[in-house]
Amino acid sequence: MARTAGRLGASFFELLGRTWQFETIGADRLAALRAEGAPRLLVLWHRDLLPLLWFHRGYPTTIVVSRSSDGGYLAQVAQKWAYNVIRGSSSSGGTSVLKGLIRVLEEGGEAALAPDGPRGPACRVKPGAVLAALRTGAFVVAVAAWASGAWRAGSWDRMVVPYPFARIRIAYSRPVRLAAQGADPAAGVGLVEAALREAVTLARG
Repeated sequence: MARTAGRLGASFFELLGRTWQFETIGADRLAALRAEGAPRLLVLWHRDLLPLLWFHRGYPTTIVVSRSSDGGYLAQVAQKWAYNVIRGSSSSGGTSVLKGLIRVLEEGGEAALAPDGPRGPACRVKPGAVLAALRTGAFVVAVAAWASGAWRAGSWDRMVVPYPFARIRIAYSRPVRLAAQGADPAAGVGLVEAALREAVTLARG
């Protein structure tokens, strides 16, 4: 999907995305944090990347994109949609990614990443997001998407590509502040996974 996005350009996915019909659950939770200027880290499963990337376009969220060639195509699309991009992953450039996330969050900004990327295993949280949230005191908000009809890629994450004119539900978990709960990294992973389960359940209705 990322390679196709790069070759066809963001315009192809803009045409597809403009046919989608969205509804949200819990969007006020993210809006309140933005209004307060509180540092916030959005977490999502890699499979939901495309509809979430389209829905949140136009807001200068900092996202993490791998250094692979496919990641390069995705970065081009994301930057066209006004995202700020940090290149790297847990397997390549992990230290610089963590520093970049910490810098954004310490300035009261917004960052987003898929903690099961870039290679899986699917729906398993890796510790990078947890460490960034613990070190900065940022709020973690999980976000998930459900589509009334979609193609699923044959990749490890079974990435969702909603059909044209699909109905898509976007759901946000209750914000959780790991540092305020005194969580260590292991406990933090469990809290982030619980937030993601909450978002997925809300999205599926």
